[in-house]
Amino acid sequence: MERRDIVLPDKILAVIDRLSRGGYRGYAVGGCVRDMLMGKEPHDFDVTTDAFPSETRECFSDCDVILTGLRHGTVTVVFDKENIEITTFRADGEYLDNRHPSEVTFVRNIAEDLSRRDFTVNAMAYNPEVGLVDMFDGEADIERKIIRCVGDPDERFNEDGLRILRAMRFASVLGFEIEKNTADSLIRNKNLLHNISAERIYSEFTKLLIGDGAKNIITEFYPVIFELFGEIPIENIEAVERCPKHRAIRYAALFAHLDSRAAGEKMHFLKTDNETLRIVKKLVESMSDPLPSVSSERFEKDVMHLISKNGYTDLEMIIKIKQAFGNENRDVLDGVSTVMKRAKKANACIAINQLAVGGKDLAEIGVPKSPKMGEILGNLLYLVIEGEIENERNALLERAREM
Repeated sequence: MERRDIVLPDKILAVIDRLSRGGYRGYAVGGCVRDMLMGKEPHDFDVTTDAFPSETRECFSDCDVILTGLRHGTVTVVFDKENIEITTFRADGEYLDNRHPSEVTFVRNIAEDLSRRDFTVNAMAYNPEVGLVDMFDGEADIERKIIRCVGDPDERFNEDGLRILRAMRFASVLGFEIEKNTADSLIRNKNLLHNISAERIYSEFTKLLIGDGAKNIITEFYPVIFELFGEIPIENIEAVERCPKHRAIRYAALFAHLDSRAAGEKMHFLKTDNETLRIVKKLVESMSDPLPSVSSERFEKDVMHLISKNGYTDLEMIIKIKQAFGNENRDVLDGVSTVMKRAKKANACIAINQLAVGGKDLAEIGVPKSPKMGEILGNLLYLVIEGEIENERNALLERAREM
């Protein structure tokens, strides 16, 4: 692989320089090094050092320091108005819960620190003076597009069961394959995922699901998916790839064989946010609801009522998932999209708050504040969409009086 230049941001270089002037060595480490070697812009930078936490604090005595990660050797330094995490080289004790080490020992040797990390592509460090520290051929694995555990994969996964999903996530997002020994161990140890919190599973699996390689990874490691979610039909997995990289749409595609309630239970298990839960349930429910017939004389009006019921954003997602499964005629989907674009451009009245009258107007003609008021406004909206009445104040008030 052609060596990509590793150019650290000025703030990271300044942090490493400050540690060096204190007599210590600092390195950029982990995912940021991997991304730079791949020619990608890292999302953030982690710094590791042979300085113990108290020594790191001394090096940055003129800066604000946050000590929330002190137990694990992490000191967050507010440097040049930015929070930068600096973590001491460490060796982890025994993992009793398949997630967290029972104890952490600070060490001076970077080799010990890198050897405890999950995958070779994440076990590299860089210092401008020392250069690239790559003890486990991470750079070569990037060239080969391989995800491989550092050392014995059974040990790595038993230390932290979440690494099972992390391996799958990296393969999906980066377009890599998982090395055979790592892959075999991953499947062999899939039951370890039961020791992982739903929130962490959701975070990792969501990144996997919206990756370019989601279909291939889910198919290849179906036993892991089955362990988490039970049976997923192959047509769902294939549809995921045809969906846009939207979290809720892809989850809905994955659970499209279920009814809305059961799909909601899957999302509850993952402790998703309420909005994603709502959309997934709605999209799953929409799978059994056919769209209007494009040959019907009422097609445009029926689509306008659909827009009114769902809103533009939700209806666009309904179209996307139906496209992915191919369970609607292409002419119908195109027709719905065309009507939506036209209505949106014209700012067509599709919601009660777009009516030329509101609750205050109805109160002025004697309608009490009650469910009846909402019912009248809903009926007026229906008539406007049907084209039976103009969205004009006097006309709407006259019809309201009749109601």
